[in-house]
Amino acid sequence: MPISIHHAYMYGAPLGVLSDLLGRFRFWRLIMKSVRIVVDSNPCDPRENSVGHMVCWHRRYNLGDDHKYNCDEFFRQLAFEADPDLEERVDRLENEVYDRLSGFVGWKRASQLIDAKVNELAIKAFADYLILPLYLLDHSGLSISVRQFSCQWDSGQVGWIYCDNKRLSVEFDGDADLAVKCLKSEVSVYNQYLAGDVYGFIVEDDGEEIDSCWGFYGSDPHTNGMAGYLDAELIDLAADADIEY
Repeated sequence: MPISIHHAYMYGAPLGVLSDLLGRFRFWRLIMKSVRIVVDSNPCDPRENSVGHMVCWHRRYNLGDDHKYNCDEFFRQLAFEADPDLEERVDRLENEVYDRLSGFVGWKRASQLIDAKVNELAIKAFADYLILPLYLLDHSGLSISVRQFSCQWDSGQVGWIYCDNKRLSVEFDGDADLAVKCLKSEVSVYNQYLAGDVYGFIVEDDGEEIDSCWGFYGSDPHTNGMAGYLDAELIDLAADADIEY
């Protein structure tokens, strides 16, 4: 008659017998369990609580972070945020100074000189900002990157991602290289979000769900964070599981 772990312990079985029984118990409990990997159909937007500001413009898609920037005036608006006194100086240049200057050199030359000066002031205002371009590929799904795509027909620049001076100092202690890596990582995660490359796991014991968790970016359980939630034995099961869509 089979002996249980409880009875073996109660009747003083040797430790070797107890260890063997415990191992068999864990084995049979394990083979009753299964891990399913399922596409997360409703993942949280990874742009929440991000370090960088992702500013995009697209006529059909709502991408990146909420903002009120105008596409054509983005850098000027950004400069005004960086230097609150700049807007007043630019207004004076484009009106009072322009009116006087155009009387000497003509309106066309005056416009060129004023624009050059405004651009110079704007560049100085956000010279220490970290800012990277964003490109979108719209072909059988969406992909976003800080690098241009080879397909020029279905891709183009869609916006910018940037980190201001205050965030650079607080989050990265002024380390620009580390901040750039962070911004690129945020774009990479957002690309997975757009592509639907987000998953969850469901642990079942004899067909009954006993655990689940969602919001893992990438399908490899060894690298997407699932390893922090699953026992080592279950990680292997998760790695061998077919993805359910």
